[in-house]
Amino acid sequence: MFSEDQFFKDILANPEAKRFMLNSLSTGETEGGKDLHRVAEHCVDPELKVKVERHFRDEIKHGVLFAKHLRAMGHEPTPLDPALDYDKQLQALDFGTSVARINDPRPFDEEDWILFFVGSKVTEETANRDMPTLRRGFESDLDLLQTMDEVMEDEVRHVTYATEELQRLAARGHAERIDRMLKRHRRLEARAYRNVSVAFIDRITRILGYPFILRWTMKTACHVQYLWKLAFPGPGLEAPRAGILPSPAPAPEKAAAAQ
Repeated sequence: MFSEDQFFKDILANPEAKRFMLNSLSTGETEGGKDLHRVAEHCVDPELKVKVERHFRDEIKHGVLFAKHLRAMGHEPTPLDPALDYDKQLQALDFGTSVARINDPRPFDEEDWILFFVGSKVTEETANRDMPTLRRGFESDLDLLQTMDEVMEDEVRHVTYATEELQRLAARGHAERIDRMLKRHRRLEARAYRNVSVAFIDRITRILGYPFILRWTMKTACHVQYLWKLAFPGPGLEAPRAGILPSPAPAPEKAAAAQ
């Protein structure tokens, strides 16, 4: 029977599919963080500015880490097709802080920070949900596994600080507004995620040569997940449930010595 484990084995065994996956991860992480340093410029609170700037550096670092694996295969990162570009899909849906507001030099006020951190929390929730799946899929590649452990640790911190900032804003009288915005943005994000997931599955399963019925089944699962998230967008503001991080992957040289 076909399984998630088999899907990742097929990807790692197919150079073109692996290249496609790593390019999607590298470029996606870089694109997702590219405007964060400009958001930090709108911050008058020095402590908050440090947090946002660290978030920016983390996302760029993630792109660099995945690009390292891509270059080891002899490839350079390339831009994503619009159908695969998660951030462009979100922008088209009026999700989170707009590019126009980022370009506006005025400092962010509380409304701006609510919008920014709602968008950040929602996307980081999705990252925290997906990263354990990627980690399990990459367990047979120790180098990739170490990268995933580093990325996952950062993603937990990102959703945590976004939640904490929203809790501070909620304490100033914005709790109901934040709850409404979280539910709305989770539904918008679910739509963007569905669009990108369907395009990604279509492309990579064609590379892998999967039969039509299997490709159709996998894409249908993306639509079902989208409908579920529309109906149940999740709770309002709450503490993140990041869980316990997995044990770090052993360094390749230590793993080799143990064999």
